[in-house]
Amino acid sequence: MIKAQEFKDIVSRFPTGVTIITCSFKGKLYGFTANSFASVSLDPPLILFCIAKSSGSYEAFMNAEHFAVNFLASNQEDIAKHFASRAVDKFADIDFTINPSGLPLLNESLGYIENSKYDIHDAGDHSIILGKVIAGEIDKVAPALTYHDRKFGSNPNAHQKNF
Repeated sequence: MIKAQEFKDIVSRFPTGVTIITCSFKGKLYGFTANSFASVSLDPPLILFCIAKSSGSYEAFMNAEHFAVNFLASNQEDIAKHFASRAVDKFADIDFTINPSGLPLLNESLGYIENSKYDIHDAGDHSIILGKVIAGEIDKVAPALTYHDRKFGSNPNAHQKNF
């Protein structure tokens, strides 16, 4: 069987986008950096993200009925690192807005999608949370923040035309 560090080394070579997943639970705001985000279905529109069971925000995300996925721009590496930390108040000194559903949305991000919880699946030391997309918007021009080989970068193809 593959060892955990060997597995981490392998998957670190796969480039991903960087998101901040946010929610509000019992009057408190929660958020964490995630690159374990994926679209799942168009009909209905579904997405997923994974959260570690050891996360300080695990209980909040298991119980919150709504959450937002904030897509980071290439100049938001510091925000990604901040939300990946164990800071007690991750929203201190962060520019954000509370949307009508009570979700924190990061200002200056590429965009977001708002979701209602659709399902939860156990997955080893993580849980997979599926969300049904309710609303969203995105900047179609600015480059996205990426993560590859344990380093942050940007989408080099952000300004190419669609095919």
